[in-house]
Amino acid sequence: MNRSNDEIQRILSTFRSPDRAAYPELQEYSRNDLYRDFFGGVGLYLAIKMLRTLRLQPGQMVLDLGCGKGETSFSWSNTMGCK
Repeated sequence: MNRSNDEIQRILSTFRSPDRAAYPELQEYSRNDLYRDFFGGVGLYLAIKMLRTLRLQPGQMVLDLGCGKGETSFSWSNTMGCK
């Protein structure tokens, strides 16, 4: 998908943000951080929901078999101290 930066910004401006108070794990992220790379960053909200379900503990290892830039893994590592 080859969209111009202006078009991407226009699309992103229409997104309704999730309730930030419900995601204290993401408080250090700005809106731009959460929505950068088109849809990639917003996946952090889903990652936090998954993290809560898995109940990871500090020191546990997470294997990232996905594709992309590893933002979910970085988020989990920062939030939970996982490897």
